[in-house]
Amino acid sequence: SGFEKHNGERFEQYSFHDQPGEVSFVDTQVVASGNTSIRFENFSANEHGLGRIIQEVQVKPDCSYRFSVRIKTRELYPVSDLQLLVLKEKGTLMIKPVDVRPTQDWTEISAEFTSFSETDIRVYAGIWGGTSGRFWLDDFELRQVGSLSGIVRRNGTPLELRSRDRDMTFVEGTDYTAVENLSRLDHIELTADTRIREGENLALSCYRTAFVNKARGRQTSLCMSNPDLYAYWDAEARELYEMIGYRKFLLSMDEIRSGGGCELCRKSGKSMAQILGECITRQYEILKDIDPGIEVFIWSDMLDPGHNARNDYYGVVGDFSDSWKYVPEDLIIVCWHHGNRNKSLDFFSKRGFRTVGAAYYDTGDLASSREWLESLENTPEATGIIYTSWEKQYRLLADFGDMVSGIAAHE
Repeated sequence: SGFEKHNGERFEQYSFHDQPGEVSFVDTQVVASGNTSIRFENFSANEHGLGRIIQEVQVKPDCSYRFSVRIKTRELYPVSDLQLLVLKEKGTLMIKPVDVRPTQDWTEISAEFTSFSETDIRVYAGIWGGTSGRFWLDDFELRQVGSLSGIVRRNGTPLELRSRDRDMTFVEGTDYTAVENLSRLDHIELTADTRIREGENLALSCYRTAFVNKARGRQTSLCMSNPDLYAYWDAEARELYEMIGYRKFLLSMDEIRSGGGCELCRKSGKSMAQILGECITRQYEILKDIDPGIEVFIWSDMLDPGHNARNDYYGVVGDFSDSWKYVPEDLIIVCWHHGNRNKSLDFFSKRGFRTVGAAYYDTGDLASSREWLESLENTPEATGIIYTSWEKQYRLLADFGDMVSGIAAHE
């Protein structure tokens, strides 16, 4: 896990690090532990400002792990491009942006993930798009997580407690009290008549909450096969409609990075594409039942075969390919991948969907938004464009409105 073994500027235990001696360096003066760390700087020597290191590790399938590393920064820019990743054979299991200041002393950063069916992974840390400053890494660690926190108890997520010393599976409610669906759990209570022996070694098999680490914080995944979810959504949608009487609704169904692993999903006999399509359809039906005049929009990526509607997507157990076949035809698709915009708009337009372009994305100017307008002009059934800011940057909103109005006036 450390950086003690090296040959010149090359660290022996790691399968790759960017440009030894140019971007990545052996540092024996600044360390978190031991005698050596790895230092990254001089990012202009790399065409894309990359400074990364990877180690290949064997893991057990269907287990929870915590990947951690210690990091130190000095006048590093942009710190927003620092990330931890865990890669599987095809695709990604976990991405976590690293939250540190441009200059900060040694800090441990960690992220949890589930191995699913994988036995060989790559743990990955570094910067994508560095421009100035430097940072150090030390103390890579990958540890199987034995915590009881985050256990999921619902239909489709059974729990089993058994002995590792003898052939005995214990009964919930008889040998131990019911395990609740709690984010924090310190221990499991034994009953007065428990068959569990003092000092007995136990193995717990259960489902844990799937967390997705993204740029805007850690998100908790829901199960699209859980019927209770739709009763909850229905009540929320109706209460919101009573408050503001919305006429348009954008479904937050993008970058769905986990799913398909519980027994509800596995035993449904449906592909993940069908499960996703039915989830979207049921939300659509909830809104239309409230008011048939509501227009329902959705982000494009989970329905786009050129984007995220595919196999081997993060921690998803299953394949999202062809998900677009299972959704209502009058959904309005909000395309947001700038580099793939023409293919995406064309794909949905040819299948009869109306489209919208999600432009801007907190850039320094409106050049990319003008490219979106040009693409939308050439797309049948294109109905609009959105000024899309995730960072609450509205400096160019007036200019964006003038630009769009100018196109409309010209037509």
